[in-house]
Amino acid sequence: WQISDWNVNLVLMLFGQSAFTCLAVLPMTVQMMYVIPKNIEASMFAIVTACLTFSSDWGGDMLGAALCQWFGITAKDMANLPQVILVKALLLVLALAFVGILPTDRALRELGLQLNRMEDDDDSIDEETARFSE
Repeated sequence: WQISDWNVNLVLMLFGQSAFTCLAVLPMTVQMMYVIPKNIEASMFAIVTACLTFSSDWGGDMLGAALCQWFGITAKDMANLPQVILVKALLLVLALAFVGILPTDRALRELGLQLNRMEDDDDSIDEETARFSE
């Protein structure tokens, strides 16, 4: 029943990334589409995707390496590993504390309608200006 490290890492990589995608990225993308003005959805999606990639792929690795260095964790000395796990758990709780400042679904829809109305008003002004300049 021995499972190699490679197999464990493969399973964690595949299921960990898919769970992150399903639980974080897709609902956020749907909500984002309500708020973003028309015709810039792709640009905003690219910016958000870049931020998520930076935070998960690079930022998390750098934070983990910094924590290991600060607590003196090496391949041979893992005496402070419980403290690092505790710090990581506290950082997750801190991140969850900020969930309360997120807008509700209703607020996002209202904001999206306001932004799109403002854009429609700007388009109609541009059309009137073009018509008078002819």
